[in-house]
Amino acid sequence: MKRRIPQRFERSGSSLSPLRFTSTAGSTIDINVIDSRTVRVQHVPPGRTPLPATHSVCVPTATTSHVGSNDARLPVLGTARSDVTARLSSRFGSMRPTATATAPVLAVSADGTRFTLSTADIDLVVDIANGDLTLSWHSRHSSKPFLQDLPFRAYEYDVEGTGSVHHNVRHSTDTSYYGAGERASPLSLSGRHLRLEALDALGYDPQRSDPLYKHVPAYYGISRSTFEAFGVYYDSLATGSMDFGCEIDALWGTYSTFKTHAPSLDYYVFLGPALDDCVQTLAALVGRPAMVPKYALGYLASSMGYAEAENAQQLIEAFPELCKKWDIPCDLLHLSSGYTVDPVTGGRNVFTWNATRFPDPARMFARLHSAGIKTVANIKPWLLSQHPLYASTLASKGFIWDPESDSASVTRLWSAGAGTTATGSYIDFSSTAGRDLWKSCVKKLLDLGVDGMWNDNNEFSLHDDDHVYSMLGQTPTPLQTVLMASASYEAMAEHSPAKRPFLITRSSAPGAHRFASQTWSGDNASSWETLQHNIPMGLNAGLSLMPGYGHDVGGFVGQRPGKELFVRWVQNGIFHPRFCIHSWKDEGITEPWMYPDVVHVVRDAMRLRYMLIPYLYTLHHQASATGVPVIRPLVYHFQSDPRVHEASFEFLLGSGLLVASVFTPTAAADILTSVATRTLYLPSSATLAEPTLWCDFWNGKWYTGGATISVPVPFAQHGAVFAVQGAMIPMAAPMRHVGAQPDSYRAVWVYPPHGKMATAQPPRRYEFVLVDDDGVTADASKFEARLWMETTTATTVTVGVDVLSNAFVPDYRDIVFVLPHGDTRDLVCHSSGAVQGVEPEGRRSLAVPVFAQ
Repeated sequence: MKRRIPQRFERSGSSLSPLRFTSTAGSTIDINVIDSRTVRVQHVPPGRTPLPATHSVCVPTATTSHVGSNDARLPVLGTARSDVTARLSSRFGSMRPTATATAPVLAVSADGTRFTLSTADIDLVVDIANGDLTLSWHSRHSSKPFLQDLPFRAYEYDVEGTGSVHHNVRHSTDTSYYGAGERASPLSLSGRHLRLEALDALGYDPQRSDPLYKHVPAYYGISRSTFEAFGVYYDSLATGSMDFGCEIDALWGTYSTFKTHAPSLDYYVFLGPALDDCVQTLAALVGRPAMVPKYALGYLASSMGYAEAENAQQLIEAFPELCKKWDIPCDLLHLSSGYTVDPVTGGRNVFTWNATRFPDPARMFARLHSAGIKTVANIKPWLLSQHPLYASTLASKGFIWDPESDSASVTRLWSAGAGTTATGSYIDFSSTAGRDLWKSCVKKLLDLGVDGMWNDNNEFSLHDDDHVYSMLGQTPTPLQTVLMASASYEAMAEHSPAKRPFLITRSSAPGAHRFASQTWSGDNASSWETLQHNIPMGLNAGLSLMPGYGHDVGGFVGQRPGKELFVRWVQNGIFHPRFCIHSWKDEGITEPWMYPDVVHVVRDAMRLRYMLIPYLYTLHHQASATGVPVIRPLVYHFQSDPRVHEASFEFLLGSGLLVASVFTPTAAADILTSVATRTLYLPSSATLAEPTLWCDFWNGKWYTGGATISVPVPFAQHGAVFAVQGAMIPMAAPMRHVGAQPDSYRAVWVYPPHGKMATAQPPRRYEFVLVDDDGVTADASKFEARLWMETTTATTVTVGVDVLSNAFVPDYRDIVFVLPHGDTRDLVCHSSGAVQGVEPEGRRSLAVPVFAQ
């Protein structure tokens, strides 16, 4: 370690694009305004050449309509960092409608040591007094800075060893921190030190393990006094760390630190002031998430045990009949890597087939398709030395390369059973040979009948940082994760141009989310603690642009979950974006029907999952268009309620539903009749004149927000769930799989204000834009309808449907508005043809025609 802190800065030139400061030793700090709430800062230490390209920041090109557009291709060489600011600024407003593109104004103090760069929303103060340079960020609505550099140490760098660069800021105990990808519990990152690296964290501790599978150098802060939110994104895929006040030094006090093993620093600071604004800004910078096909929202079956069996094809072909026998819906089966196991060596040779286990893969896929079940195939980014394609790939230089030996980078890789390894090499996804090989092999799987790809074990754990990539030289390993995702996506798009690619990835980094629409919390362990503490992991991942996030329901490793744990895990899982039961256990496969006496509860939970698909699918459309997560921490919509800033174990599904899952066992002797008690805090918005109201999803009872409540949760009830006043939740009829029958029923469960809020004047209007399409086509035509309601009197609720786009025509012709349990108000509509009704549960309803009659 040999650190330097640049000193004695002076302004260089008169430009504001960038506003540049240079130290006497040669460090440069460039400041560029992107829009009125977003600023880019770059620090290049003396004698260093900054990284020439970014693969994460998604800038407009001649073929993209706006920032964040998802191209089917990611330029392998990336985008020149020198071009990023101008290209972002030119169209950034199309993704940031709340910000403005007006030119900044610079004010300079009389002594020339204080520079204030002002936009319509922020003041950025640059102080170069006393030979130091510090930046201080202020909202125009608050005198208190929301982010401040640490004086005399903000931009230190290391001149030896890894040559790291740092960014040190004052740590605020008034600020709660979130994001940073996939992190162990709890939700808040305050007081924690986090490594920036991706590892294969099999059986991790969900409260302590770090790092895990994802590399996301971005975070958000929310002040507990001003309630304003801001975000910081560091454009670096290099290993490093982020510290949120864990480290302390008497000389410097408490501080927060970003450290990256890169030659230069390149970061963006953006003001919300809402957390929702911050998330959308991050999406505008690094691209919007890929859109899922609709079938990916059903039950996704999986187990290592199926493909590991010697009669694997027989087991898998029998799976649809088991689903039918137990009346369990299913849309997809994951094909684990057992299909690639060499029958002689036991090694997993990606893209090959074990003919003993799978004598006729094409027939297997056809039989699954006839039952409405699709498949994704597990693919790993390496070739073992024994792989039949290893020699030819070595000859064509398709592997990550060792410059010392002038040969492939060789390392030990997972090969056969648990804990076994063999030598092999990672494919270089920046090389033409490696990329072409990969795409060709993916297309062969698609030819056989596979529907999507499952990028697994893609953390790229190289043992030597000096090993290089064909077209990029010495570059951080998370870039390979991104390039692997783009290669799999490209192969699917090229194979079936009209079809929406479906890609799942275990590891991720900024950029990969533009291609992989689902990910998960990796190889978790079976325990009540995992069920509980996986929840905040998913919430921070969602804030980090991974909206299609889920967990291995029941736990991947460890002992088989007991009845109560398994059922409660399913009941939690149905409200998450990705719902998958997956396992690798000595006791056998974790399946929905493994406990016959409770399968009726599991079935009912899955039926509710399928009913919720219209809501989930609309939320995914929102995520793909803007970056907003599908499941959200309570603070996301209740930023002004300080009691939810640390809430980790309850979450919002969209903006309408609050889910409080059960994650502690009961002591009841009879599980079927057991009743858990769930204690939770119901948030309330300080921006409203009256407290927020919440309606119990199961019985229609109303509660006033801003209070802690305890509610009973019977074993057969799928958690404690509450709808916020004004919520509108689109629902469908349950099916055996998506598309099993015409989707001709569409309801919307509405929760109009209750009590005196129902007669508030003027009447408050609540809206929800329902989005639908055919579920599988790339760039599909959409049906969009604004659903709305108003409470005009204490006894009536007025509802309506305004069709915004009918480029896609759905099967349903009416939308049935349904009141909560026990709500006796009349539903009325201004449109002709509306029909009053009563749902099977006794709830009052009104069927409103979608199209004018």
